[in-house]
Amino acid sequence: MAAKKTIAKSAEAEARIASRRNMRLVGRPAPDDGLNVAHVPEGPELVGTVTEIPQRSGRAEPIRRHILDAAEQLFAKWGYTGVSVRDVTDLAERRLADVTYYFGSKQNLYFEVLRRRAAPLGEARLAELGKYDDQKLEGQAYIEAWVNAYLDPPLRLLETQDPGWSHYLRLIGHVAYSRLWPDHWGSFYNEPAEKFMASLHTKFPAASDANIQQAFLMLTASTMYTLARTGRVETFVKPAFSSDDIGLLAQLTRDFIVAGVAKLVMG
Repeated sequence: MAAKKTIAKSAEAEARIASRRNMRLVGRPAPDDGLNVAHVPEGPELVGTVTEIPQRSGRAEPIRRHILDAAEQLFAKWGYTGVSVRDVTDLAERRLADVTYYFGSKQNLYFEVLRRRAAPLGEARLAELGKYDDQKLEGQAYIEAWVNAYLDPPLRLLETQDPGWSHYLRLIGHVAYSRLWPDHWGSFYNEPAEKFMASLHTKFPAASDANIQQAFLMLTASTMYTLARTGRVETFVKPAFSSDDIGLLAQLTRDFIVAGVAKLVMG
């Protein structure tokens, strides 16, 4: 019974948030049958300056985590500009002032959402890469392992009991192409990126720096787009699969990346 009440309250909060968001962006309330995200403009990701996050006692951690979970869910769906502080506290069932108290600002909250899962995801990928490096693979076999090391960890995380990974992977699929990228994205992901590129260059020393970097960008772009589940295929006249067919899409994405990387580094 408690679980049903929680789901119902969450749905009510989502409906209020959708209506407020529509009014902010297009000047009219959301339709009664629910807001279709495809009908509402996202707007550029114009995020302000990040400041130092307030230090609170350890007892505050469950509250911070709850607010982060709510923010992650909303930012993944609507983007930074489409979510207000009130939206977050409404879904989290917290006071409006709690975002400022625990995080300092909406910008800080946004970057904390991005930051908190970046490290464990990067560590999982590097651990996988190290495992394959120890196997002394060469040529096409190494490329397949290199791609697997990047793609498999987030796929495994999607299978865990933490729904936040689904929201997070959708969020970074959108953020990667926003104006946020140049100033802030590197601090979250550049260390794993550099190690992946160095590993590939070690195996294929004749490949140019440009080809190595483009190979990594192909890897990240295809992976992020697949895991973001954008719903683009559902707009086709006769879609052959769903954006949620992750098992199928993961294998198709894997084959595509391996072939492209092999062409770039092996000729």
